[in-house]
Amino acid sequence: MIPNADFAVLGANVSGGQAPLEPYAIREIDGVRVAMVGAVTADTPQLVAGDGVAGLHFSDPIEAVNTTADSLVESGQADVVVALLHEGIQGDEQWSPNVDIVFPGHTHRVVEPTTPGPLVVQAGQYVRNLVDVDLTVDPATKQARIDAVHLLDEAAIRACEQPNPQIAATVAAAEAQAEEEGKEVVSTVTAPFYRGTNRAVESQLNNLLAEVAREGITKNTDVTADIGVMNAGGVRADLEAGEVTYADAFAVQPFGNDNTYTTLKGADFKDALEQQWQAQESRPALSLGVSDNVTYTYDPTRPLGDRVTSVTISGEPLDPNKDYVVAGSTFLLGGGDGFEAFTRGTPLAPTGYIDVESFIEYLKSHPDLTPRPGQSNVALTPSGQWTPGGIVTLDLSSLIYSQGETATTVTAQIGDSQVSAPIDPDFGHPDFGEAGKATLELPVPANLSGEQTLLITTDAGTSISQPITIEQR
Repeated sequence: MIPNADFAVLGANVSGGQAPLEPYAIREIDGVRVAMVGAVTADTPQLVAGDGVAGLHFSDPIEAVNTTADSLVESGQADVVVALLHEGIQGDEQWSPNVDIVFPGHTHRVVEPTTPGPLVVQAGQYVRNLVDVDLTVDPATKQARIDAVHLLDEAAIRACEQPNPQIAATVAAAEAQAEEEGKEVVSTVTAPFYRGTNRAVESQLNNLLAEVAREGITKNTDVTADIGVMNAGGVRADLEAGEVTYADAFAVQPFGNDNTYTTLKGADFKDALEQQWQAQESRPALSLGVSDNVTYTYDPTRPLGDRVTSVTISGEPLDPNKDYVVAGSTFLLGGGDGFEAFTRGTPLAPTGYIDVESFIEYLKSHPDLTPRPGQSNVALTPSGQWTPGGIVTLDLSSLIYSQGETATTVTAQIGDSQVSAPIDPDFGHPDFGEAGKATLELPVPANLSGEQTLLITTDAGTSISQPITIEQR
């Protein structure tokens, strides 16, 4: 694509490959030389299909922008430097004084203008917002001054001016054709399937698409899929209650990935679950959708790579040494979004089975579809001793979905001991997906010993078990 592009493709922090990217482009505007420096997240290899970035190296984007900006200004090539950054911003980045404006992205959030330092402002996603910056440069000193910043919403954008007639006509014709073909009704759903308020939270729609992958591979290949998985970033729209059309299905899954499968060890699947929590600040958690037969518990206080405390597949504990057939998209099973553990399995089967086709097939074969009522996972941090007659404190979270009707009460049970409590609907930190909290004091029956099962349930339908060893005093 890059050799054929009639526009600049920038990547100051990208090296290697047969078509090297330019680090910057310079435009002269009214005698002022404005340099646009481009960079992308260093996590790109985990976010796209591996074949697309083979041989490329992605360094720290902030360092690359700063180094390039210093070189451009100190050599006299640029008067103003604008950073075009496909990376999330936390607010504590150390920018070179030679960077005047930063337009970040990647997180799809609206970031209000920030100072001091360079102007940092982010316009959300998909041109739903625009940023208009008024900048003045002193012709003598070449010092830049920000005069005004306008962050425009959709209504303000539409009110700006009339669209280009030729472009508007082309768009209208394409929209008319797509609208007509997309009207065909595929199925109905009895309640909304939400994709979640961000990619860290568990969502019913993400889990549904994982179940779609599991059933689709089982029906359309000669293997039986044990597990289905789906990445949260691949779910692009909610599925509203009522009739579902082709257009609705394509809005949910627009990428056209193949659904495929791999066979890997149970230990590798557990590692994939662990990789939901990642050592990056812009997106520290990426929820993995799982099929209806998968549940697990985790302890958010434990170190990265050691948080998942139990996994159940089709009612049986995960066997770390057993082979499991895992179904999902080529993107995800190819290691996308940082889920490297999926690449440890057998080579991906070339099914030619497009994900949205699988989704439509599933919808047609499941009329009046209802969302999975409970959670697939619960955060559980115990404190105290699992001993006969003892009391264990259970700190629970990830008990509710971030959208739609959800649980109000949680219950813990071991043996004949059972306690319940109302769920605090606090969402907690939005980037960690732990909405809904409760603390329970669970007495351990005096007659219990050895291997037992702790059961966590909610009034919304969650039912997740964790093996517990009761030790004699």
